[in-house]
Amino acid sequence: MDDLTGGAARPAEPVERPVPAAPAPPGDESAMRAAELAELLAARRGERHLVAIQDFPDPDAISSGMAYREMARAFGIEADIVYDGQISHPENLALVNLLHIQLTRFDERMQLDRYDAAVFVDNQGTTTHLTERLRAAGVPTLAVIDHHDPQDALDPVGCEVVVRAFEPAGLPAL
Repeated sequence: MDDLTGGAARPAEPVERPVPAAPAPPGDESAMRAAELAELLAARRGERHLVAIQDFPDPDAISSGMAYREMARAFGIEADIVYDGQISHPENLALVNLLHIQLTRFDERMQLDRYDAAVFVDNQGTTTHLTERLRAAGVPTLAVIDHHDPQDALDPVGCEVVVRAFEPAGLPAL
C-alpha cells in the first residue's frame, strides 16, 4: 500500500519498550513474611490484641485494621481496632457508619492491660498516641504491618512486615 506521499509504504520501525520483570516466585520475601505472620498468629491463639491505627484514621488504616481483625479471628484471636484521635474527614466517617465498622476511640478509662499484645497496622507508632500509652501499660508490640518506609520507632516481639507498593511483583514504584 502506498502512503500519502505516493511512495511505497515502509515497515514500521520497531519501538523498544522496557519489559517488566516477571512476578516474584512463590518463595519470595512477601510470601515468607506472610508465612511468618501466620506462624506468629497460630502461636497466639486465644489472646486479645489491640490493633493500633493512626490517630486520625483514613480508609487505608481502617481497612488494614479490619483485615488484621479478620486474620486474627481465623486463629482464634480477638482483636479490637483502636485509635486515639478522631475520624476527621466526613468521607471517612461515612465509610465507618455505612459499613458499620466497629472501631474504638481510646478513652482514659480503657484498661489497656487487658490486651495480650498490640499490632500496629498502616503505621509504625509515629502517628498515634497509643504507642506510649501501650508501653506504659506494659502491652508488648507483637507486630508492625505497614507499607511505608521503615521508621524503627517500635521493637516488635513477633515480626515486622513492611511491604512497599509494587515491590513484590518486581514492578517499578510509581
